[in-house]
Amino acid sequence: MDEPLPHRVRRDLARTLALDAEQLAVLDVAGENRQAVVEGGAGTGKTVVARELCLRAAATGQRVRYLCFTEALAAHMERSFASARAAGLDLAARPIRPLAARLAAAPAAAYDPRRWPEAARRAERRVREDRLHPDLTVVDEAQDLEPADWEVVRALCETPEGDGPPRRGLWIFLDAGQRFWPEREGAGWPGRFDSLPHLVLRRQQRLPATLVAAAAAYGPHPTRDPLRPGPGLRMRHVGAAPTEVAVEAALREILGTGLDPRHVAVLSLASRSRSRIVTRPRLAEIPCVQATEAQPPGTLLVDTALRFKGLDRPVVLLCELAAAWHQYDLRMRVALTRATTEAVLLVSDAATAHDPRLAPADGPTR
Repeated sequence: MDEPLPHRVRRDLARTLALDAEQLAVLDVAGENRQAVVEGGAGTGKTVVARELCLRAAATGQRVRYLCFTEALAAHMERSFASARAAGLDLAARPIRPLAARLAAAPAAAYDPRRWPEAARRAERRVREDRLHPDLTVVDEAQDLEPADWEVVRALCETPEGDGPPRRGLWIFLDAGQRFWPEREGAGWPGRFDSLPHLVLRRQQRLPATLVAAAAAYGPHPTRDPLRPGPGLRMRHVGAAPTEVAVEAALREILGTGLDPRHVAVLSLASRSRSRIVTRPRLAEIPCVQATEAQPPGTLLVDTALRFKGLDRPVVLLCELAAAWHQYDLRMRVALTRATTEAVLLVSDAATAHDPRLAPADGPTR
């Protein structure tokens, strides 16, 4: 008999909460190095280590700032620091562009590609003139930053002109395999950081093996073989059913096991403007929240896969697969690696026509 889903979720949550030996080794290095670069694939615990690094540094009296590109991840980390701040520690998590745009007194520039480079330069000057440097800057999901973003980081860690090393603490965490903007490769990686110690997290800590294999099918060397469901991956072939109907039917089945709605994320592969799901106030009679919001009991997280980048839930219900018009394989890889226990793919006829990997490998559809 299959292990009930709530039991698997509890087991996997307990496993992923603990730091393993490889992650602890990185933190040991942090005690000896003020700057470093940490690389690792999805599920190796980069964000877990980044958060622990922030907490340990703040506990020694340092002023610590955690930065990332996505607002949802920054909001999640900011909430996770609340109890430490209440205890008097000086640490905060911020999305880099809204932070810099506020420093530049141009908050709207964070969302305007034409105005952003100039706002970044003004923010850099403000940091240097007003000496707003943290003792430690931690940059997570660093593969998403572009050159203007890095100039803000350079100012925060008090990096001199030329190739000199940062004067203040700087730890950079990245996964090159989840870079959404290929044009940022190289351009957003300042040569002055190449001399920093490089560490690699290799041990898969979070994802079931079936999901690792499924994500690899959409990796740098994609395959065209059908995905094979198994522990950690389910595929529901929903034909031409409307998205809302298919999502609510799958949700009722998942939550019918007794699983807490807060352990489920409904993610669309579409953009917000193309999705029929992410702005709905309720699904299956459950109030919905988005990834940037705090999640009260009895609510369900619903958002796009890209806005959820860097976050996870035990169960991810992935829908609107055929609506991804740009970087489809990368969106799938990101989405599949957001689940720690099980990903459930809602596969429409249109999705199968677009991606033969979603067709049943053999036998009847599930």
